[in-house]
Amino acid sequence: MSVVIPGSGKIYAGKTGQGIITFIQNVALGVQAYEAYRRDGWKSPRFLIYGGLFSFFYVGNVWGSALSVHVRRQEFNDKVNEQILFNMQIPIRTVFNQ
Repeated sequence: MSVVIPGSGKIYAGKTGQGIITFIQNVALGVQAYEAYRRDGWKSPRFLIYGGLFSFFYVGNVWGSALSVHVRRQEFNDKVNEQILFNMQIPIRTVFNQ
């Protein structure tokens, strides 16, 4: 999701604030890079700096979103496993306490 819309993966993972900030940050850097390209061409230092920053933060956003979703999924699975184990122990306790 974050490949298409920056920050959407973080929002999906439940980190809405980080997703919105990431979106704003990537849009701002992308607009700056585009403006530098439009005015000065692709060889200008301004375009290279803003384009490099945009690329760095864009790839970091995709990677961070993937990690956030992985952590969120792992936390969910751990919680479900804990509930299953807890529910399995209750009937066993009632059988042996009689």
